[in-house]
Amino acid sequence: MKKITILLISMLIIVSAPLASFANEQQFTKAEFIKEVLDAAGVKIDKTSEIESLENIDKEYIPYIEAAYKKGIISEDEKPDLNDVILKQEAAKILVKAFAIKGNIEDITEEMINKELEFTDNHSIDPKVKKYIAYGLRNDIIEGNKESFYPMMILTKEISEELIDYAKNSYDKHFIRDGIAADKLLVLANKKLEEDKTYRAKGSFNMNMTMNVEGLPAEDEIGQELLGQGMNMDMTTELDMQAESPDKAYIKQVIKSDTEEVQSENTIEIYMDGPTMYQKMDISGDKWIKNDMSSVYNKIQSLQANNPQSMSQLSDEQIEFFKDYARYGENVKKGGKEYYVILLDIDKETYKRFYEEYTKEIMDASLEASLKQQSENNGLEQKNEVEIEMAKQFVTQMINDMEIEVSYKFYINKNTKHYEKMDLTMDMYMNMDNLIQKMAQMFQDEDEDLSKIKMEMVTHMEGQFDYFGFGKEVVFPKITEDDIFNMEDALVPQN
Repeated sequence: MKKITILLISMLIIVSAPLASFANEQQFTKAEFIKEVLDAAGVKIDKTSEIESLENIDKEYIPYIEAAYKKGIISEDEKPDLNDVILKQEAAKILVKAFAIKGNIEDITEEMINKELEFTDNHSIDPKVKKYIAYGLRNDIIEGNKESFYPMMILTKEISEELIDYAKNSYDKHFIRDGIAADKLLVLANKKLEEDKTYRAKGSFNMNMTMNVEGLPAEDEIGQELLGQGMNMDMTTELDMQAESPDKAYIKQVIKSDTEEVQSENTIEIYMDGPTMYQKMDISGDKWIKNDMSSVYNKIQSLQANNPQSMSQLSDEQIEFFKDYARYGENVKKGGKEYYVILLDIDKETYKRFYEEYTKEIMDASLEASLKQQSENNGLEQKNEVEIEMAKQFVTQMINDMEIEVSYKFYINKNTKHYEKMDLTMDMYMNMDNLIQKMAQMFQDEDEDLSKIKMEMVTHMEGQFDYFGFGKEVVFPKITEDDIFNMEDALVPQN
């Protein structure tokens, strides 16, 4: 028996020796993997560079390692291990850092990680690497739709090349078209609208809003009648706009709303002429309500890059903030024209950061100007600073409680590089409990008790816009002093 055991062990050693040799030949080191990734990504390499601390690394790989370090693909503490074999989870992190374009890896939240990583072996993935894998799956840098991820798998040359090829092909498919990066094309198309000086846009959007309310005071008969059973409203808005750079825009909106009880139709016209905004609506009849925004115009102008037509066009700030999320869809043909398709999918966390960085200042400035203008129009005393600050707090609370996700789809003419069509989808959820509680605290001396009210609102909107008349004549309203609406006229009793 002893002889048989020795013989079996000897046979296993003989058989496994060439297999081990074969495996070692096929396995990739981290240094080799980094070189292949940087070559695929088109990173410029300075072949003359040398790093003294990496003398144990083959000279062929040293300039690649230095380039990877400078680009943040690897860190200083990873350098000593570059001769080791590379695990799949390590490869995923390197691929994402090399090919990441859409947004910021640090923006990946725990919620996103849980949504993307549904592998049976999630527990084996290094927690520090999970956000990179989630990012790679969200942006198609890493292939998904597999039951297990195998994070600890040692990569062979063949598997390494498959991973790199997938990331490279995905990058080219989603981010490069005819040599133009998606974010660059979006910036170019937006710039063309400014250079043309004038353009027109027509479109419409449909909105559904549902509101659920609990805890209304029994004595609030109006509230009980309007909101006691909740509310479900459909609204359609048709929009016709003419714009002229840098600071003129005329927008006409026809709004049709339909609730379970009431149907209505309203027409609103808005004319922006520099710091002056004119509005025509039901209350003003054939006259225009004039709002002088000059007190905050410079602030709004600097934040919005002097872009009054931002209702149906992304502002320069939105372009700058969102461009890293731009990717290509499939090219399409419409009406005998060929179009690039640029997709922008903005999640709720990104949208909230955009609001905090840009929109909050605009809303605060606009709210302050609007409240003061209302006081002037109504012949009342100016709102004091406490009232204005209170209104700002309400708006801030409301925005903080909003969860907004929005998707844009731009159709950019392949020949002219104008975007001629845009599709928009937006979903908004708002829990208004905190807002109601803040109001309850501020109005404790009121007769009605608001402390038990709970309210939430869900909104879905879809819109389509067409752009045309680039560089052609536009027509704006001619408004004289006789056309200005006087609020006092509306307060005069009718016989």
